Amino acid sequence: MILYHVTTDESLDSILKNGLKPLIGERSIKIENIPAIYLFPNIDYLTDALYGWLGDEFEDYNGNLHTLKINLPESFQVENTCEYEVCSYNPIPSKYISYLRKEDF
Repeated sequence: MILYHVTTDESLDSILKNGLKPLIGERSIKIENIPAIYLFPNIDYLTDALYGWLGDEFEDYNGNLHTLKINLPESFQVENTCEYEVCSYNPIPSKYISYLRKEDF
């Protein structure tokens, strides 16, 4: 199962080394109350989000955004939250994560 995650300069090295951990981040705190990892089921949804609502969330961010490719076993439990997003309530180990690209939008 291939999924995608967007992260910042500040989080990139830690994620690649330690994996993703379910959290309520500063962009999620307004609408989320359960720690989770939010992922895109395909690259088109990720791109649409970056040029829309997700890009708006990073409007004042001065660093770079990076896309990570998450290659999970089919047995790894994720939940469909809507058409363009899935989430995991479990940590995702770094062995399933690879760097895909720096985002230029």
